[in-house]
Amino acid sequence: MLTTIQELARRAGDIILRAEHEDLRVKNKSGSADFVTAYDVEVQTFLMGELAARYPAAQFLCEEKENDAMTAAPTFVIDPIDGTTNFIRGLRHSCVSIGYYEGGEVQLGVVYDPYSDEMFYATRGGGAYLTCGGKTRRVQREDKPLAETLVVIGTSPYYKERTGKETVRIFEELLYRTLDIRRSGSAALDLAYVADGRYDLFFEAVLSPWDFGAGRLLVTEAGGVITCPDGSKMPMAPVPILAGAPTAHQEFQQLIGYHG
Repeated sequence: MLTTIQELARRAGDIILRAEHEDLRVKNKSGSADFVTAYDVEVQTFLMGELAARYPAAQFLCEEKENDAMTAAPTFVIDPIDGTTNFIRGLRHSCVSIGYYEGGEVQLGVVYDPYSDEMFYATRGGGAYLTCGGKTRRVQREDKPLAETLVVIGTSPYYKERTGKETVRIFEELLYRTLDIRRSGSAALDLAYVADGRYDLFFEAVLSPWDFGAGRLLVTEAGGVITCPDGSKMPMAPVPILAGAPTAHQEFQQLIGYHG
Protein backbone atom coordinates (compact mmCIF):
# COMPACT_ATOMS: atom_id res chain seq x y z
CA MET A 1 0.00 0.00 0.00
CA LEU A 2 2.82 2.44 0.81
CA THR A 3 4.35 2.02 -2.64
CA THR A 4 0.93 2.49 -4.27
CA ILE A 5 0.17 5.67 -2.33
CA GLN A 6 3.60 7.12 -3.09
CA GLU A 7 3.10 6.43 -6.79
CA LEU A 8 -0.35 8.03 -6.76
CA ALA A 9 0.93 11.04 -4.80
CA ARG A 10 3.59 11.61 -7.47
CA ARG A 11 1.00 11.37 -10.23
CA ALA A 12 -1.20 13.82 -8.33
CA GLY A 13 1.82 16.09 -8.04
CA ASP A 14 2.19 16.00 -11.83
CA ILE A 15 -1.35 17.38 -12.10
CA ILE A 16 -0.37 20.25 -9.81
CA LEU A 17 2.81 20.99 -11.79
CA ARG A 18 1.01 21.20 -15.11
CA ALA A 19 -1.55 23.66 -13.77
CA GLU A 20 -2.04 26.74 -15.91
CA HIS A 21 -2.51 29.56 -13.47
CA GLU A 22 -4.61 31.66 -15.82
CA ASP A 23 -7.25 28.90 -15.78
CA LEU A 24 -7.43 27.79 -12.13
CA ARG A 25 -11.18 28.47 -11.93
CA VAL A 26 -10.99 29.66 -8.33
CA LYS A 27 -14.11 29.50 -6.19
CA ASN A 28 -14.70 30.76 -2.66
CA LYS A 29 -16.15 27.81 -0.73
CA SER A 30 -17.45 29.09 2.57
CA GLY A 31 -16.06 32.49 3.35
CA SER A 32 -12.98 34.69 3.40
CA ALA A 33 -9.78 32.94 2.24
CA ASP A 34 -11.46 29.53 1.80
CA PHE A 35 -10.70 28.73 -1.84
CA VAL A 36 -10.94 25.74 -4.16
CA THR A 37 -9.62 25.45 -7.70
CA ALA A 38 -10.37 23.11 -10.55
CA TYR A 39 -7.07 21.39 -9.78
CA ASP A 40 -8.04 20.64 -6.15
CA VAL A 41 -11.08 18.85 -7.53
CA GLU A 42 -9.13 17.11 -10.30
CA VAL A 43 -6.46 15.80 -7.92
CA GLN A 44 -9.03 14.58 -5.40
CA THR A 45 -11.12 12.88 -8.09
CA PHE A 46 -8.00 11.17 -9.44
CA LEU A 47 -6.87 9.93 -6.02
CA MET A 48 -10.29 8.73 -4.92
CA GLY A 49 -10.84 6.90 -8.19
CA GLU A 50 -7.46 5.15 -8.16
CA LEU A 51 -7.63 4.21 -4.48
CA ALA A 52 -11.25 3.01 -4.70
CA ALA A 53 -10.31 0.75 -7.60
CA ARG A 54 -7.50 -0.82 -5.60
CA TYR A 55 -9.17 -0.85 -2.17
CA PRO A 56 -12.93 -1.08 -2.78
CA ALA A 57 -13.79 -1.53 0.91
CA ALA A 58 -12.14 1.73 1.92
CA GLN A 59 -13.97 4.91 2.83
CA PHE A 60 -12.82 8.49 2.20
CA LEU A 61 -12.52 11.65 4.28
CA CYS A 62 -11.47 14.43 1.89
CA GLU A 63 -11.38 18.21 1.84
CA GLU A 64 -13.36 18.79 -1.33
CA LYS A 65 -16.44 16.68 -0.57
CA GLU A 66 -19.22 16.27 1.97
CA ASN A 67 -18.00 13.94 4.72
CA ASP A 68 -19.65 11.75 7.32
CA ALA A 69 -17.95 11.19 10.67
CA MET A 70 -15.02 8.83 10.34
CA THR A 71 -15.62 5.27 11.55
CA ALA A 72 -13.28 2.39 12.41
CA ALA A 73 -13.48 1.21 8.80
CA PRO A 74 -10.41 1.49 6.54
CA THR A 75 -10.34 5.14 5.52
CA PHE A 76 -8.17 7.35 3.33
CA VAL A 77 -7.88 10.94 4.59
CA ILE A 78 -6.91 13.18 1.67
CA ASP A 79 -6.00 16.80 1.14
CA PRO A 80 -5.53 17.04 -2.63
CA ILE A 81 -3.69 20.37 -2.52
CA ASP A 82 -2.72 21.53 0.95
CA GLY A 83 -1.77 25.17 0.59
CA THR A 84 -4.36 26.17 -2.00
CA THR A 85 -3.81 29.90 -1.51
CA ASN A 86 -0.07 29.39 -2.09
CA PHE A 87 -0.96 27.41 -5.22
CA ILE A 88 -3.25 30.15 -6.52
CA ARG A 89 -0.57 32.80 -5.96
CA GLY A 90 2.21 30.75 -7.57
CA LEU A 91 4.23 30.52 -4.35
CA ARG A 92 5.26 26.90 -5.06
CA HIS A 93 4.76 25.69 -1.49
CA SER A 94 1.88 23.21 -1.56
CA CYS A 95 1.60 19.44 -1.27
CA VAL A 96 -0.49 16.30 -1.58
CA SER A 97 -1.38 14.69 1.77
CA ILE A 98 -2.72 11.13 2.11
CA GLY A 99 -3.27 9.29 5.39
CA TYR A 100 -4.56 5.74 5.78
CA TYR A 101 -6.54 4.83 8.92
CA GLU A 102 -7.82 1.59 10.40
CA GLY A 103 -9.71 1.33 13.66
CA GLY A 104 -9.66 5.11 13.87
CA GLU A 105 -5.85 5.16 14.09
CA VAL A 106 -3.45 6.39 11.43
CA GLN A 107 -1.39 3.55 9.96
CA LEU A 108 0.39 5.24 7.08
CA GLY A 109 1.03 8.81 6.01
CA VAL A 110 2.45 10.39 2.86
CA VAL A 111 3.10 14.09 2.26
CA TYR A 112 4.48 14.90 -1.19
CA ASP A 113 5.80 18.28 -2.32
CA PRO A 114 5.88 18.21 -6.14
CA TYR A 115 7.88 21.44 -6.38
CA SER A 116 10.87 20.08 -4.43
CA ASP A 117 10.14 16.40 -5.22
CA GLU A 118 10.30 15.64 -1.49
CA MET A 119 8.33 12.57 -0.45
CA PHE A 120 7.82 12.37 3.32
CA TYR A 121 6.29 9.13 4.56
CA ALA A 122 5.76 7.11 7.71
CA THR A 123 4.23 3.81 8.77
CA ARG A 124 2.92 3.09 12.24
CA GLY A 125 5.79 1.65 14.25
CA GLY A 126 8.06 1.72 11.20
CA GLY A 127 9.59 5.18 11.42
CA ALA A 128 9.46 8.29 9.24
CA TYR A 129 11.47 8.80 6.05
CA LEU A 130 12.19 11.30 3.31
CA THR A 131 12.95 10.44 -0.33
CA CYS A 132 14.35 13.15 -2.58
CA GLY A 133 16.59 13.02 -5.62
CA GLY A 134 16.63 9.24 -5.58
CA LYS A 135 17.99 9.10 -2.01
CA THR A 136 16.09 8.04 1.11
CA ARG A 137 16.97 8.86 4.69
CA ARG A 138 15.31 8.34 8.03
CA VAL A 139 13.65 11.40 9.55
CA GLN A 140 14.38 11.81 13.27
CA ARG A 141 14.14 15.06 15.12
CA GLU A 142 16.11 16.37 18.10
CA ASP A 143 14.48 17.37 21.33
CA LYS A 144 14.76 21.08 22.09
CA PRO A 145 13.56 23.51 24.78
CA LEU A 146 11.22 26.32 23.81
CA ALA A 147 14.01 28.92 23.91
CA GLU A 148 15.88 27.09 21.12
CA THR A 149 12.94 26.50 18.79
CA LEU A 150 12.12 27.83 15.37
CA VAL A 151 8.32 28.00 15.44
CA VAL A 152 5.81 27.82 12.60
CA ILE A 153 2.27 29.09 13.17
CA GLY A 154 -0.92 28.61 11.22
CA THR A 155 -3.38 31.50 11.33
CA SER A 156 -6.66 29.57 10.82
CA PRO A 157 -7.82 32.04 8.16
CA TYR A 158 -11.28 30.44 7.85
CA TYR A 159 -11.91 31.11 11.57
CA LYS A 160 -10.42 34.58 12.06
CA GLU A 161 -13.36 35.97 14.01
CA ARG A 162 -13.22 33.15 16.55
CA THR A 163 -9.50 32.48 16.84
CA GLY A 164 -7.66 35.61 15.67
CA LYS A 165 -7.08 37.29 19.04
CA GLU A 166 -5.83 34.11 20.69
CA THR A 167 -3.51 33.38 17.76
CA VAL A 168 -2.06 36.89 18.02
CA ARG A 169 -1.56 36.45 21.79
CA ILE A 170 0.30 33.18 21.26
CA PHE A 171 2.36 34.71 18.45
CA GLU A 172 3.48 37.51 20.76
CA GLU A 173 4.29 35.11 23.60
CA LEU A 174 6.32 32.88 21.30
CA LEU A 175 8.08 35.83 19.68
CA TYR A 176 9.84 36.62 22.96
CA ARG A 177 10.41 33.03 24.11
CA THR A 178 11.79 31.37 20.95
CA LEU A 179 14.39 31.90 18.22
CA ASP A 180 11.90 33.10 15.61
CA ILE A 181 8.52 32.44 13.96
CA ARG A 182 7.44 31.45 10.45
CA ARG A 183 4.12 31.20 8.57
CA SER A 184 4.17 28.96 5.48
CA GLY A 185 0.57 28.42 4.37
CA SER A 186 0.69 24.60 4.25
CA ALA A 187 0.01 22.80 7.52
CA ALA A 188 0.81 19.37 6.08
CA LEU A 189 4.28 20.57 5.05
CA ASP A 190 4.67 22.33 8.40
CA LEU A 191 4.16 19.01 10.17
CA ALA A 192 6.56 17.25 7.80
CA TYR A 193 9.15 19.93 8.51
CA VAL A 194 8.59 19.57 12.27
CA ALA A 195 9.26 15.85 11.86
CA ASP A 196 12.46 16.63 9.95
CA GLY A 197 13.70 19.24 12.43
CA ARG A 198 13.43 22.18 10.05
CA TYR A 199 10.88 23.62 12.44
CA ASP A 200 10.70 22.67 16.12
CA LEU A 201 7.15 23.62 17.09
CA PHE A 202 3.87 24.08 15.21
CA PHE A 203 0.66 25.66 16.48
CA GLU A 204 -2.69 26.35 14.82
CA ALA A 205 -5.95 27.25 16.52
CA VAL A 206 -8.15 25.24 14.13
CA LEU A 207 -6.90 22.52 11.79
CA SER A 208 -9.04 20.06 9.82
CA PRO A 209 -8.46 16.28 9.68
CA TRP A 210 -7.26 16.31 6.07
CA ASP A 211 -4.60 18.89 7.03
CA PHE A 212 -3.08 16.70 9.74
CA GLY A 213 -4.29 13.28 8.57
CA ALA A 214 -0.85 12.18 7.32
CA GLY A 215 1.48 14.65 9.05
CA ARG A 216 0.56 13.56 12.56
CA LEU A 217 2.20 10.17 11.93
CA LEU A 218 5.33 11.78 10.51
CA VAL A 219 5.72 13.78 13.71
CA THR A 220 5.28 10.88 16.14
CA GLU A 221 7.35 8.42 14.14
CA ALA A 222 10.18 10.99 14.03
CA GLY A 223 10.16 11.33 17.82
CA GLY A 224 7.96 14.40 18.18
CA VAL A 225 4.67 14.96 20.01
CA ILE A 226 1.36 16.08 18.50
CA THR A 227 -1.79 16.72 20.55
CA CYS A 228 -4.35 19.39 21.21
CA PRO A 229 -2.66 22.26 23.11
CA ASP A 230 -4.03 20.98 26.43
CA GLY A 231 -2.30 17.64 25.86
CA SER A 232 -5.43 15.71 24.91
CA LYS A 233 -5.65 13.38 21.92
CA MET A 234 -6.77 14.97 18.66
CA PRO A 235 -10.16 13.81 17.37
CA MET A 236 -10.78 13.56 13.63
CA ALA A 237 -12.49 16.94 13.58
CA PRO A 238 -11.41 20.59 13.28
CA VAL A 239 -9.30 21.13 16.42
CA PRO A 240 -6.41 23.21 17.77
CA ILE A 241 -3.03 21.53 17.22
CA LEU A 242 0.33 21.67 18.96
CA ALA A 243 3.19 19.60 17.52
CA GLY A 244 6.91 19.53 18.00
CA ALA A 245 9.91 18.60 20.09
CA PRO A 246 8.76 16.98 23.37
CA THR A 247 10.36 19.55 25.70
CA ALA A 248 9.17 22.56 23.70
CA HIS A 249 5.69 21.02 23.49
CA GLN A 250 5.58 20.64 27.29
CA GLU A 251 6.94 24.13 27.95
CA PHE A 252 4.33 25.64 25.61
CA GLN A 253 1.61 24.07 27.75
CA GLN A 254 3.21 25.29 30.99
CA LEU A 255 4.24 28.81 29.95
CA ILE A 256 1.82 29.85 27.22
CA GLY A 257 -1.23 27.57 27.09
CA TYR A 258 -4.23 27.93 24.86
CA HIS A 259 -7.34 29.86 25.87
CA GLY A 260 -9.52 29.20 22.84
